[in-house]
This record gives sequence, C-alpha cells and structure tokens, in this order.
Amino acid sequence: MIVDFLTGPDRQPLDPTADLPIFMHPFLIPGADRRVYQAPFGQGLVQEIKAMDCSVTEFRFWITEPETLYPVAPQPVLSLVYALGGDLVCELKGFGEIELNHKHCYLLYIPGGIPQVARYGLGEHRIVHVNLGTGLLRPTAEKFPAFQETLQRLESGSDLGLQQLSLPISFEVRDILERMLKFPDEGVSREMLLASQITKLVYHFIRYTEGIPVPVDNSGTSEIKKERVEAAKQHIDKHEGKPLNGEDLQRLVYYNIKQLNSDFKEYYGKTLFEYQRELRMKKGAKLVAETQLSFLKIALEVGYNELSTFSRQFKQFFNMTPTEYRKLMQGPR
Repeated sequence: MIVDFLTGPDRQPLDPTADLPIFMHPFLIPGADRRVYQAPFGQGLVQEIKAMDCSVTEFRFWITEPETLYPVAPQPVLSLVYALGGDLVCELKGFGEIELNHKHCYLLYIPGGIPQVARYGLGEHRIVHVNLGTGLLRPTAEKFPAFQETLQRLESGSDLGLQQLSLPISFEVRDILERMLKFPDEGVSREMLLASQITKLVYHFIRYTEGIPVPVDNSGTSEIKKERVEAAKQHIDKHEGKPLNGEDLQRLVYYNIKQLNSDFKEYYGKTLFEYQRELRMKKGAKLVAETQLSFLKIALEVGYNELSTFSRQFKQFFNMTPTEYRKLMQGPR
C-alpha cells in the first residue's frame, strides 16, 4: 500500500521516475515495491514490503528546499510510525497537527483516500510505517485500550485521523526495524519472518506504554549495542556528581541493567559503577591539586556525602590520601 503524493498549491500528483540515483543503492530493501521521486525540492525513495495482512513502508526524502507534500493513503491504515531521521510536521484530518520527532514512535490511524499534510524541512528525513492488519489488532485491542479506538476507526473506515500515543524508540526496537528491512527476499519465509518481527514491535510498544521492561535480547547488532553503551556513558558523564541509579539507566536505554553493565565492560573494560568512580576520582584529584577547598567540599562536589568514603576511595585509586596528594602536587606549605 504505497501512498501517493500531491504537491504544490494546486495539489498536483508527484509522479515517480524510472531513474534510480546511484546514491540510493545502499538504501534499497530486497524485493520491495518502490517509487523514486525527483523534484525541484529534492529527491525521495519510498519502499514497501508485505507480511501476511501487515506491511512495512519506508519513506526517505532528501530535501534541498522546504516543501509541503500531501500524502494520500489508498485505504485506511493503522500504523506504528517510527521517525528514524529528521523531524516532520504533519496535519492529520480530524485530529490536527502532529510533530513526528526524531527517535520517537507514534500510533496513528490514517484515513484512506484523503490528502494529509506533511511539511518537510531541509535535510534527510526517514520515516518507517509498520502498517498493522486486523488479524493482529483484534486480539491485541481486546486487552490493550490504546488500540481499541484506532481499531474501531480502521474497521469503520472513518474519515477522521487519530494519534494515540508517542513514545521514544528504544535501542531494541531500532534494531528490530533495521534488521527486518534487510531480510532477503525469500517469498513466504520472509513474510513469516516479517510478521514475527511486527508482532515483536507491537509487544515492545505495549510493554513500554505499561512501563514494563522487555526481557533481554542479546541478538542485537554491534552498532545498536554500541549506541546503547554510549548513551549510558553520556548519561554518567553528565551526572557524574549524582548517585548512579540503575533504574534511571534502564529507562534511558530501555534495557536490562545487568546486561547493560556487561556490555559496558565489554567496550570500556570497566563496569558502569567503576567508570563513574573513575570520573569522580579524577575530578576530585584535580580539585585537591589545584584548589584550597576543604576535602569535605571536594567530596560533596564530586558526589560523596561523607568525607570518609571519599578519602577511602581516593586512597584506593591513587594509593595515597588526599592530604598526601595535595602536598605532592602543591609542595609543602
């Protein structure tokens, strides 16, 4: 179900071209139906693969001049929409304006046969629609209210669009999306694989809305694992003076803290807690060596509520006390 696009103030059809620019070749999805667009405002590549009564559509646009397009779905569709690159402002008939923000997922009901509004800014945009079939939705909607109203509109063919939820895209979900778009074109076997991955995406979506961590999946790509570890590292760097809260990190990367700790040690040779202690000790040593602040103030500055704990860990790390380190660095007074 590849959508059509209208463009311009008179909303003329945006016609696809038979030419495929060389730079688009790395983005081709095996066996996908595709359309290529070349226009004064930029270029676009839209691809779709099917899985049972579901489908996945990827929209890539490279915009050189800001443009408003009017996408038209040939039939009503209920989609999990993933913004994987760039921000996009849309208007959904009957609902209003929606900002599709980078690294966020949305549950949308999109009416069929009605032009919607999509405002593209400069740069590269990538949106993936996972279009859900009623065979998957009916049993899901029976248990989870988020899907009930959107399913009702889909089955009635309502002309009124709807956005139900907006959630951040976890690393696991990103990994599922990237892998499913690379499945080889192997007929029914690929459809079955895609259907299983779409079910998994719905599962992640439901678990996230209910605040329930998803069980650890170690099959993620090394790129996704690295991104997850980097996000944890950046969080620690930013909050070095605060206690390291495993629950906060787990919510940040949506990943089991025990496995995250293991992955972190794999990349950096130390655990999350060891890394934070190293940051604190290095900052503490700098303050000890370069200032006359009391050791208690330094301890508080780097995140220790008790001087005794700071002093003990300082000696373990530098093999000398803060007093001895200050004398060494500043000389006798």
